[in-house]
Amino acid sequence: MYIFHKKSDVQHWIEKIKKEGHSIGFVPTMGALHHGHLALFQEAALHCQSITGSIFVNPTQFNEAADFNQYPKTLHSDIYKLNTLTSCHALYAPEPDDIYEDSALFDFDLDGLDQVWEGAFRPGHYKGVVNVVDRLFRIFSPDHVFFGQKDFQQCRVIEKLIEKRFPNIRFHQVPTVRESSGLALSSRNIRLSADELKKAEEIPVILAEMASMAPHSAPSDIKSYGENVFRHVGFELDYIEITDQRNLKEIHDWHSPSVILFAGKLPSVRLIDNWLIPAFPNMSL
Repeated sequence: MYIFHKKSDVQHWIEKIKKEGHSIGFVPTMGALHHGHLALFQEAALHCQSITGSIFVNPTQFNEAADFNQYPKTLHSDIYKLNTLTSCHALYAPEPDDIYEDSALFDFDLDGLDQVWEGAFRPGHYKGVVNVVDRLFRIFSPDHVFFGQKDFQQCRVIEKLIEKRFPNIRFHQVPTVRESSGLALSSRNIRLSADELKKAEEIPVILAEMASMAPHSAPSDIKSYGENVFRHVGFELDYIEITDQRNLKEIHDWHSPSVILFAGKLPSVRLIDNWLIPAFPNMSL
């Protein structure tokens, strides 16, 4: 695996690979890699000849300095995992100055997908995400990109960015990888205490129970049920919403594919997850 720290070196390598006719798959990450990340690289290997990735803890997408400072930085072990457990051919691990040659962050019109839920609770978060992803896409010029379903809203935001600025890129949403308990893998999980871990493991249980209540209960009733249960477990909720999978707007019936979006805080960490619900076109309440 080639390891690059300068985008000029990445672009030189990409130019060479493209001349050889290889399709390029790209997986952007912030490191602290777990099996959820590795699944993205494994999926990329099913679609592309040259697999590439990046590890960059992007400072512009953290709206709290403490969260950025606490984010685990494990480059050496990440490189070992990519070398031994995936078919990654090239990795870009830059310093911030190489990504952000100028400090300007641009505004993108993403049809409001970046303004709701996570966007509302973490001001500036998606502006940072989209700015770094836009730069990475221009550096790698990938044919395929791979993102995890666990960050469901991010998937929709990136899809919209691709639609508006990179129409030749094919987007892949890879299913969430979970622990045997059902807890979604996350780099933040290592910050959970033993008691918090038990509480966190209730997230997929509650979401699955909520999903099982559809379509026989109204979305608003299921949402209220979920709010009560999560608070009883001990979560401080930022939101739990049932929205249309495509536009992230709240739903009032079950006629379109929907998703339960969850974000909640335990004392030491904030966690997100989601649960997909299919459409029930013949069901009315």
